[in-house]
Order: sequence, then structure tokens, then C-alpha cells
Amino acid sequence: MVSILSSFYEGSKFYTIIFCILAAFRVLLVFSKFNLTELPISRFIGVDKAERFHKLGLYFCIGYLVLFLPEIIFS
Repeated sequence: MVSILSSFYEGSKFYTIIFCILAAFRVLLVFSKFNLTELPISRFIGVDKAERFHKLGLYFCIGYLVLFLPEIIFS
């Protein structure tokens, strides 16, 4: 029986690779001195909250890469 969950689990390595690419792009934006507070959503929530929000997002992206990149490399 084919369901949404079974198709997600069969292609999970594909999704892991896509999310790792997005996380690496996010880290690249930060280290290339791209000003994330100039984005429209950042101006909407305020500068102080936006800085904390983007710093937390950076930590999540680095953590995602540290946890899941070795799985992709060694499999």
C-alpha cells in the first residue's frame, strides 16, 4: 500500500540532501556578510528580534549540517 508517509521515507535521503544544501546556503549567506536584517520579514519584526532570530537560525543550520552531513558523506 502506497501512502504519503511511505513515499516520504523511501526518498528521505533526497530530502536530507536538499535540506543540507539549504542549510549550507544559509551559512554561506551569513559568512559572506549578507545583511539578513534588510530582508522584508526582518524589518517587520524589528531589528533586535530579527538579529536574535537570524542568529538562532544560523545555529540550527550549523547543527543540522553537523548532525546530518556525515550520514550523507559516509552512506
